[in-house]
Amino acid sequence: MKIVCQKCSATYAIDDKFVTAKGVRAQCPRCKTLQLVKKDEGAAIPAAIPAPVAAKPPAAVPAAVAAFVAPPAAAAAPAAGGFDFSAMVAGPTSEAKPPNATPFQFDISAPPPPTGGPAPSAPPAGANAFAFEFEAPPIGAATVGAAPPPKGANAASLFDFSKLDAPPAPGNSPLPELDFDPLPNTGAKPPPAPGASPPSPASPSAVEAALEMATATPAASFDDSAAASPNVTKCKTCGKALTDPLDQAIGTCDDCRAKAAANEEKLEIASEARKAPAPAPAAAKPSASAASLAPVRVAAQTSGGSGRGKTIGIAFGVIAILAAVGGYVATSKPWGKKSPLLVVKQTATSPKQIEAMVVQWRAKYPELEKVPASEAAAHAKAGEAHLLRDTTTGYHDAEVEFEKAIVLDSSNDDAIAGWALAVAFGRPDRIDEPEATAAEGMLVAAEQRGGSPRVFVAHAHLLLARDGNPNDITVIAERGRTARSNNDKALAVLAIGQAQLKNNPVSAEPSFDEALKLDPKLRRAMLFQARLHLALGRYKAAADTLQKRLELDADQWEASLLLARLQVDVGDVAAARKTLDAAVAAAPKNTKAKIALAMLAYQHQNDLSTAIGTLKQITEDAATDPSDKPPAFLQLGIALRILGETDAAIEAFDKSLELDTHGQTAHVQKFLALLEKGVNSQARLEFDGFKDKITDASLLGVLEGRLLAAENRVDEAIGRLGAVAEKDPRRVDALLLAGSLAATARKDGKAWDFCLRKAMVAEPYSQFNQPLAENYVRGADILKTAAGAFTRVSPSGEDPNPFLCEGLIAWFSDNQAAAEKNFQRVNVIDGRNVDALTYRALLAIKRKELGTASALAVR
Repeated sequence: MKIVCQKCSATYAIDDKFVTAKGVRAQCPRCKTLQLVKKDEGAAIPAAIPAPVAAKPPAAVPAAVAAFVAPPAAAAAPAAGGFDFSAMVAGPTSEAKPPNATPFQFDISAPPPPTGGPAPSAPPAGANAFAFEFEAPPIGAATVGAAPPPKGANAASLFDFSKLDAPPAPGNSPLPELDFDPLPNTGAKPPPAPGASPPSPASPSAVEAALEMATATPAASFDDSAAASPNVTKCKTCGKALTDPLDQAIGTCDDCRAKAAANEEKLEIASEARKAPAPAPAAAKPSASAASLAPVRVAAQTSGGSGRGKTIGIAFGVIAILAAVGGYVATSKPWGKKSPLLVVKQTATSPKQIEAMVVQWRAKYPELEKVPASEAAAHAKAGEAHLLRDTTTGYHDAEVEFEKAIVLDSSNDDAIAGWALAVAFGRPDRIDEPEATAAEGMLVAAEQRGGSPRVFVAHAHLLLARDGNPNDITVIAERGRTARSNNDKALAVLAIGQAQLKNNPVSAEPSFDEALKLDPKLRRAMLFQARLHLALGRYKAAADTLQKRLELDADQWEASLLLARLQVDVGDVAAARKTLDAAVAAAPKNTKAKIALAMLAYQHQNDLSTAIGTLKQITEDAATDPSDKPPAFLQLGIALRILGETDAAIEAFDKSLELDTHGQTAHVQKFLALLEKGVNSQARLEFDGFKDKITDASLLGVLEGRLLAAENRVDEAIGRLGAVAEKDPRRVDALLLAGSLAATARKDGKAWDFCLRKAMVAEPYSQFNQPLAENYVRGADILKTAAGAFTRVSPSGEDPNPFLCEGLIAWFSDNQAAAEKNFQRVNVIDGRNVDALTYRALLAIKRKELGTASALAVR
């Protein structure tokens, strides 16, 4: 019967003939865990916590066995805390266990036994030394053939080494049991069989046999057929004739069992203990756990010679102390350097997911069917050359070459690492979930297979592209710093610096400097340095670094996009368009640059027709990469929504979601289109679908306030919008929408508080959209229902405050004409109103009328 250890999953076998319906206990050869195996279940169950069962009468003992295991007629009760090997053959008891009985107490205070006693007698010829019943001993079972312990004595310990003090008596060795679980010795023992010789607990063969049975290897079987046969049985390992009945029952000789035990890790602890000088026996009784018994057994098993009985008491004291220390050393291995634990567990990947990805690539490159696997190295080398170009087309070409190499040889770790780097550098925003999962699986498999530092470098950059946990990125990248290549070392340091950039940009700067020292020709380091300058507010230094990078390679999309965003952020829209035009010219197949140009047109140039035409062309072009179509449909829908074509916009959002089911931005934009259409119920369904997936809490709060207002839940909307504005000062639109709702509800105090006391002193150029924002939400999208609310409160036209609030609503909605009109009306009523004059000056600056702006500013 095959047994699987429930603790360490090791597999070993027991002969079926020894497994009864009541069970047999077997010890795992690897972790020494005891398990109860029953014949009717066919599986091992933990034997450490047996179910309470009633005591049963003792089974009849055959004469041969009785002669082998019967105790002396007047055996003394085991000392408290001692080891009683006679307790291994358990029988029924009539008395309960003393309440102060404590298992596993060592008594090494007794002096060593005298040597020179008579050797144990051999069993009768032809006698079967084992009547293998091997039933799991019930709780409460007593030891066969021993006198009951005195009342008040701690006699519950199973192992009684105190009997080692007595000289060995002639007779047979006691029968060992398969486990060493402490069983209570709580009752009287039946008298010994007639004519049985007393056992010899101190016999070396008895102790050795018991320890051998406890530490048996998987190769050992529990066949007692050899002992039953009158012929001489040979050792299964070395072929030597077995004369000892116990050896015949086990099937291996003592020497072979000793050699097998020598391979155990814990034997090293015992050998170190034997080298050390043995101290005098301690008077105290040190306690020992079950985990420390295995080294003790191994030490006792390997110790030989005629002086074993004399030194075993002293040796047990040393070994018991060293076992705990040795166990810790063997398991924890403090000399090994451990890497920090990962914060986030990696996604579990099945081999089928990886194989599915490889199958897709194999279908993608049918010309590789007849190409030998040896060509994988050539494709991997070509991919490395493309990767070093550090350009948009270079990343694409490298990805193709690495895919071919993996198709030819899926175990090529260099190809796997190169492919992950090409994907992370070339298209970090277009890695879908199946692809990311397969990439994680291939990288983890490569790490476990070979542990190449370049694989760890690629894994760190893939996590960066996926916005992974900074601690995980740092831990993995540190393992990549051991690479021999300076290029790989530099990439590892760059990953560490980029992981630090979000939390502490200053601490990231040394990492970027170190990367350039390691590899001065590493062009990608310039991109990371530009990001550092942006994080520290060094816009000029960032722009100069990006310009230098693009001078080397105009086809570096990341640098082009980052520079265009920076130029829009500082107000130079014309320079941003020039940068994007250069990117399209350098790589005509770069669809992302074309989409960025369309976004610039409708977001910052008010050129909706050009943007819609470009985006429609991209979505209708069959040559467009499938991964570029979802963002193209998304931006087309936003442009159509701004234009007022709500139904066409919703259709575009639906197409984007069909191609990319994880696109939460499309859900947000569809929600706004449904609100504008007045379908509040469908808008509520959309909002409930994405509210737990949007990371921008302030945007989510404003959208919820807008929905509550549409549902006529005014008080809830005002409270939600007010809380958002209090947490995020950029959300002036939330203040003005809350004020307009309060004005409509005739809550004048709240209305003027939101508008005049809070919104009027807010930053006029407050921005909540990033330049070239993918999720473009205008102020007008939020404040569309707010216009006119304040003038309806005070229709007389003599109060300047309603026009001030209406002017603010128009300003933050980017409606310059309406804002100019309202602020002029304020100055008609109150020519000295400083707020109106200030905003009129800002409007003149937007129109490039600097003279008018200067005059208004002077006033």
